Amino acid sequence: MNKRLLNQKRIFKNLILAFFILWSSLCLLPRATWAQFERTLSVVPPIQDLKTKPGRQVQTTIKVRNQSSEPVTIKAGIKDFLVFDDKGTPEFVEEETSGRWSLSSWIVVSPTEFTLAPYSSKVFDVAILTPEDALPGGHYASVYFSPIEGGLVPGQSGTGIETKLASLIKLVVEGPIGEMAYVRKFSAPPFQEFGPVTLLTQIENQSDIDITPKGTITIKNLLGKTLATFRLEERRIFPFAIRSITNTFEKKWLLGRYQATLEASYGQTGQALTAYAYFWVIPWKIICAIVLAILIIILGSYWLGQKRAKKQELPLE
Repeated sequence: MNKRLLNQKRIFKNLILAFFILWSSLCLLPRATWAQFERTLSVVPPIQDLKTKPGRQVQTTIKVRNQSSEPVTIKAGIKDFLVFDDKGTPEFVEEETSGRWSLSSWIVVSPTEFTLAPYSSKVFDVAILTPEDALPGGHYASVYFSPIEGGLVPGQSGTGIETKLASLIKLVVEGPIGEMAYVRKFSAPPFQEFGPVTLLTQIENQSDIDITPKGTITIKNLLGKTLATFRLEERRIFPFAIRSITNTFEKKWLLGRYQATLEASYGQTGQALTAYAYFWVIPWKIICAIVLAILIIILGSYWLGQKRAKKQELPLE
């Protein structure tokens, strides 16, 4: 008994000692280690839409905020960006890749390096010098900011590309701009037992500029009655990119064949986008259960009728 008590006391003392050592090591860690995870940067505005003519200069500003209790040294850089996926995610690219949509070589940022005091902000001046031979249409670049020591900045806001905090700039050079887009896909699951029904819209933009289609989706039943009309979710589609947009017909109890009609427009001249999709919603399990119940009732009634008829035909003794 005494040995057991001694072992329990020894274990308890070891646990207390281990906890004390762990707590002391955490408290003695360099403050810089914790400061790195407490820093928070934000960029305003995250996106800018600008317009100019060939040979003109455009001026704008970007504000960077340090919302932490520690100073942070920031460097600024410039990169073109394009969109390759169907979610509209911008990606850094080299000027050779961005081609006719390049903008980075026209941008000058000042200053390129700066130390922000705790809870302070700094305004960066951005000058865009548009060449005389600039192609009409959209040009895209980002002014990005990152700590000199590198790494992600936890809690960052704005538009993040890779490990950098960035402000995206879209510049439209005036002139004859080609606009062309089409609906690549407009569909719903062909057969469902219940709602809601998810509608997928894929629009491909082959214009010289990004577009934001606006429109509605209408749902009609087999008799042509309109059951619902809702707006197409507005999403920016970059040149030569495909954007997937989802909308939901929020109704559970449906029966029959339905038609979904997409009617939208895009561009400066309001060019039309139209598409149709058809889908069936049949609660087949419930229907099968009802049919089976009816059959059971019919067969049961028939069996009872036959039994009564046989009783009536029996001779009396």
